[in-house]
Amino acid sequence: MRAANRAFAAALVALVALVAVTAPATAFSDQAAFAGPAAPAHAPAHAPAHAPAHAPAPAPTPTHIKSITRSAHVAFDNCNARHIILSVTAPAHAFTPNQTVTVTVRLRNTGSTTCGPPLARHVPEARRVLSVGPCGTLPLTVRTVGGVAVYPGTQVFFCPEAIGVRLGPHSAIQATGYWAQEAYLGPGNPPEAEHAPPATYRLTVDRVVTVPITLASG
Repeated sequence: MRAANRAFAAALVALVALVAVTAPATAFSDQAAFAGPAAPAHAPAHAPAHAPAHAPAPAPTPTHIKSITRSAHVAFDNCNARHIILSVTAPAHAFTPNQTVTVTVRLRNTGSTTCGPPLARHVPEARRVLSVGPCGTLPLTVRTVGGVAVYPGTQVFFCPEAIGVRLGPHSAIQATGYWAQEAYLGPGNPPEAEHAPPATYRLTVDRVVTVPITLASG
């Protein structure tokens, strides 16, 4: 009987010792099971609340127009319009009352034929001078946007005898046209010259090419 009690007591001591050894491991296992997923090894820094959107492209810079050019094919002397190009360039800005309106006129021959009469004896360079205006090689007129003739209007000009211009093949000549802002609008015959009022006008060279001209008030 005593031997049995001693055996039971030894078994009980062994069981208590076993429980004492395994209890911490069991507790650790429970913590691991309920702790949730492990944090990443390298957690990202604080992320921005709003990701930056794509920056809009800069608006294009407006181009300042300095001049206006109009062109057309025209017949010139013995050459047809197929090979002759007339270009007129005018400043885009408004002219003040004291400024003379100027336009650049260019005549270009893309063909293989010389245009114009034969050269004058002893003055060959005279045939190369292009002029623009009431007495020029190419006429210049000014009208209102409504079509009223402003310059030269009904004014009479006494022009010298024309000597003509020669335009060689595959070449170009250039001249400047002028308008001093005079207007012939009165009732006289011919009317008295007056200063053209501020407005936009239509300046035409050779009855074909027209460019806008603006006169400012001051």
